[in-house]
Amino acid sequence: MATMSSTAKMEQAKRMAKMVAIGGALLGILYGYDQSNAGAAQNFFVESLVGPGQPWLITEAQSSTILAAVPYGILLGCLIGSFPTDRWGRKTTTLWVAIGYVVFCLAQAMSVNFATMLVARVLLGFTIGISLICVPVFIAESAATAKRGRVLVAYQLAGVFGIIVAYLVAMAVNDMSYEWNWRVMFAVAAIPAIILLPLIIKLPETSRWLMMKGRRTEAEEVLRAVDPDVDPTATLDEIQAAIEDESAGSLGQMFRKPFLRATIFMMIMGLLIQVTGINAFVAYGSVILKDMGFDNFSSFAINAAINTVSFVAVIFAMTYVDRWGRKPLIMGGFAVMAVGLIMMAIAFGSAITTGTGSATEFDFTTWQRVLALAGQTIGMAAFNFGVGGTVWAWASESLPSHLRSYGAAVLLAFDLLGNIFVIQWFTTLGNAIGPAKVWGMFAALAILGIFFVWKFAPETKGRDVDDVRKFWENGGKWPEGEAAMSSAGGAASKS
Repeated sequence: MATMSSTAKMEQAKRMAKMVAIGGALLGILYGYDQSNAGAAQNFFVESLVGPGQPWLITEAQSSTILAAVPYGILLGCLIGSFPTDRWGRKTTTLWVAIGYVVFCLAQAMSVNFATMLVARVLLGFTIGISLICVPVFIAESAATAKRGRVLVAYQLAGVFGIIVAYLVAMAVNDMSYEWNWRVMFAVAAIPAIILLPLIIKLPETSRWLMMKGRRTEAEEVLRAVDPDVDPTATLDEIQAAIEDESAGSLGQMFRKPFLRATIFMMIMGLLIQVTGINAFVAYGSVILKDMGFDNFSSFAINAAINTVSFVAVIFAMTYVDRWGRKPLIMGGFAVMAVGLIMMAIAFGSAITTGTGSATEFDFTTWQRVLALAGQTIGMAAFNFGVGGTVWAWASESLPSHLRSYGAAVLLAFDLLGNIFVIQWFTTLGNAIGPAKVWGMFAALAILGIFFVWKFAPETKGRDVDDVRKFWENGGKWPEGEAAMSSAGGAASKS
């Protein structure tokens, strides 16, 4: 009977792990899908949405605002996301996030003018912002300890996969009427959320949140169901100690010495992630390729292929981040990204142009088109391999445990500010000074990123996460005699 009971518990835990992984992947797909979906859909909705003061079409500036509306909403959602996550629970908040995805994705699809589209996308962004706070926490706290890393990686990979799916859907609806194809593209985003709802309902609340609310008996029941191999008493004691440790931290400490330096570092790093142009590729990928002379269908297909390369790059990044260290990967990512951006600048700068501003048309030769495509592929793959696939894991190690969540929030806030700037002003800036100069500006910022990380970032490989406080307490450098610890730790991990 004991064997049967043990076997049943293991089977229950396996089912729970699968549900957590599937749920995380579906939410990751939703987030990634919207990142490129709106950029692809703008090829169609600009022909059918009614703008203020316009008899038929919306303006280019209004189209950019529609794309930027989601990042604006995400920023707001992130600012308040911890409140519902901590007050009402990880499961309840994630459930409402899924419902919000369904409602606001369908609201986008039913938009009749610029205003209704703008409101729907801001609210969708608000939902996504809350999901960026609650979903990784829900996944991390719901997954068994041995499976946690793989489940979180699956969430990140699902985001890139969602970008690919968006382009495939765009290809599928390309020949439909412009009144309907973009509506289908936005409505499809609701499907994963609809599938997700019954999965979330079946999942229990996390044991950590139950411990935060003083419900230890329920927390032990959940822990036994999710991870029957652990010692529940010891694990819950560790969770309680971690909760007490985190309660000792405050946002105010982030703006006082010795951690003010770390806060400024996180702010600049958050901006550098975005102002090097990654979301210009993601949000305006199809527009960029149309400037090279490709039609809608070809631009969607090529972007799907480019993002497939990025998908593989994320897998490689997760494989090598613990072998090579965080700083070399991020510096290398910025360096190779700069090469890709310079290739884009050369291709656009040497192309023959006619017209000015938004009426500019480009005449690319074969070699210029190949150079630009290679530059876009290299730039996106380098970002996902060296920066996007590494920086978030690395940022979580760059502050002691009691300030870790605040540091991540600062990094995310400035990442979103950079994202908003790029998406809102990319086309306007390109029209004003020319796309070649914009790509050159992005390349210069990527090169700046190399030196910034080299000079100011702590290497956390091979170190206990709470040792990093020594780096900031010592004025942004490791104490004498400890500088070589990380390399020694890395060598040990390789052996």
